[in-house]
Amino acid sequence: MKMWKDGFVAMLGLPLGLWVLAGGAGCSTTDSTNVKTSGIWAHYVVRDNGDGSVDVRAVLRVGGSTGTVVDLTNGEHMEVNGVTLTEFYDPITNLHWSHATVSDDPMNRYDFDFIRTDDTGTPIETVSTAVIRPALPVISDVNGGADISYGQDVTITWDASEPGDDVDITISGDCIDDLSYPGLSDSGQYVVSHADMPMIGTQGCDLTIRVQRNVTTDVSAEFQGGFAEAHSFHSVTVGYSMPRAGN
Repeated sequence: MKMWKDGFVAMLGLPLGLWVLAGGAGCSTTDSTNVKTSGIWAHYVVRDNGDGSVDVRAVLRVGGSTGTVVDLTNGEHMEVNGVTLTEFYDPITNLHWSHATVSDDPMNRYDFDFIRTDDTGTPIETVSTAVIRPALPVISDVNGGADISYGQDVTITWDASEPGDDVDITISGDCIDDLSYPGLSDSGQYVVSHADMPMIGTQGCDLTIRVQRNVTTDVSAEFQGGFAEAHSFHSVTVGYSMPRAGN
């Protein structure tokens, strides 16, 4: 198993809780050759990078979502759209996962293939799961296209013609505390109250508004259980003006 020493949370932008789910501190491992496919719980992740590439991740376990992590051995491995995922282990956090960065697929389809081998390492079985990344939640309007003034509510509008399960909205900038609104209805519009945006200092700044669309789906029925998740996002930058002195 290979070791990855960089910032594991930053790589995929996932909440720490999801990484703990993926292989938290104190987890144990077992060789994949010791486990039948029907005894494996699988978790797959597809995440848009916004630059024409997509991060894909896979974790296999025995005993459900918090069970023993499956260490791929004897040539057994994961592929996504023909790209072999590399298995990683972080000794500090004891996190285990397989990861690759693949090209953006024009059909938004990412085929996870678990390749199983016989005693000689010869492939004998492929367990496939197709994960469809949701359509981009393209932001079409923020407050009518004008910059945001301090004290205004912020109305964010995005394309919801192909909705997902839900969306997460974040707003960040140097002159506000970062805001996060997870698990919102993918209805195409959300209003952020001005009360959520107290100023920091007296200077305005640019705000990055990001809408992330989320979907979950089942993995192959050949597994004991598990789920796949896929995420797409769109972001825009708008100006935010702070109140003038004396206002």
